[in-house]
Amino acid sequence: MNKLYKATFASILCLLLTGITCSAQVSDSHPINDYIHFANESTHGMLIAHRILEGFNQKVNAFVDLQSNQLNFYGNKDLPQDLFEDKEHWFYPISPNTLYQKAQSTEWPSPSKQDLDRIIADMHTICQSVNKIRFTMEDYINSHDLKLVEHQIEIFNKLHNCATLYDRYFESNDQLHAVVNSFLDKEENPSTQKTNFRTIQRSIKSLLEIVRYGFLNDLPVVMETLEKENKILQGQTVRDNRMKETQIAVTDAIKMVNDFKANKAIPERYDLYGPAYYYYNVQLISTLNRYGKGFVSNANNLLSAQDRQQILLLEEPHFFKVVLPKNSAKIEKKESVINILPATIKERKVEVSQKQIEHTDKKVLLEIFDHRQEDGDIISLNFNGNWILKERRLSKSPLKLIVEVNDSGQNYLLLHAENLGDVPPNTIAIRYYIEGQRNLVVLNSDMDHSEMIRFKKIELEK
Repeated sequence: MNKLYKATFASILCLLLTGITCSAQVSDSHPINDYIHFANESTHGMLIAHRILEGFNQKVNAFVDLQSNQLNFYGNKDLPQDLFEDKEHWFYPISPNTLYQKAQSTEWPSPSKQDLDRIIADMHTICQSVNKIRFTMEDYINSHDLKLVEHQIEIFNKLHNCATLYDRYFESNDQLHAVVNSFLDKEENPSTQKTNFRTIQRSIKSLLEIVRYGFLNDLPVVMETLEKENKILQGQTVRDNRMKETQIAVTDAIKMVNDFKANKAIPERYDLYGPAYYYYNVQLISTLNRYGKGFVSNANNLLSAQDRQQILLLEEPHFFKVVLPKNSAKIEKKESVINILPATIKERKVEVSQKQIEHTDKKVLLEIFDHRQEDGDIISLNFNGNWILKERRLSKSPLKLIVEVNDSGQNYLLLHAENLGDVPPNTIAIRYYIEGQRNLVVLNSDMDHSEMIRFKKIELEK
């Protein structure tokens, strides 16, 4: 591929992804911005891989019942070997891998550096896994007869693993948000424009979660905040195109959410994915991210022009959904069914809570935080035999986790205390949602006993 073709392809791909040319600016600034730049560019790479994975999903669907809607027209051969390295700078001024090394090597005496390094290490690992799997999946498709059900099942299982990786990336990005917000909350006398940008970014982030998880009860309050901040934004003097683009992006975000509320018809090719997927991954997120209308990148450039020590804004990752064909009776994900709950884990007696986490969907969003008093509790969490959280210090800021329950057998979450905090026992609050309604349960554990809570699927009245 010659240089002219590469440059043309990169520009076309940016347009295909959502609609504007690619640009970014990285400069010496507050040390935490190294982590933010890494995360934002990694999010761009995860989007490119996301489009490839959607193509694999549609390809195997066509072998089942021809129910396939091609969403994209490029593949692995059109892209760099490592989407996150990009030595020829197709997509990034500085690649995520380079930014990762820069952030990790930054000498910064902040007590938060250890948490930040851990978070971006998780994100980096996920990115490398996603980049690798796009090739292994293509190799499998090219070397196996997809007319055979067992081969179809294998591809769908690989796709489900990809969806889990995207969920984990979302969790890590959300953890990064929490650390960044802890710095922002300590700022003194931030400018009106800076506060305006941050409130808008947080509101659109909330709207994305409302659309994805159906938290419609939260919608009026978030929309009221966004519309109020949009009036402030629209009243600001437009001195260059970046400010104009931020104004257009927020106005479009409000319109898109109103279309979602009104159940406006979505393009036919997204019928299998559903409105939540379409409005989150195609519409609303495009107002925020650089591969789109670019509110965050434009706001970041405006903030940097004011003061290079400004803490910048984070973009939001897409989520990946496996779409099964209509004739999918035989296409089932392999599950390790749990019929008997463990009586001990790590030589501690397990006590089963009388309460249960009720859910309606296969994927459940949990928000974990220190109950009542933030007293230094450090915990690990075990879900269905897997340690999904290890030695994490809790705070009042919720930690978001996405768990995928088995359709049959038992599903459980266990709290393992790594210490007792300042006020024993080790206690966590778990917030979850049913049809947008908040619910709360509390678990307690000490150094001898671990409390476990089961999951229960419920059917809502139609």
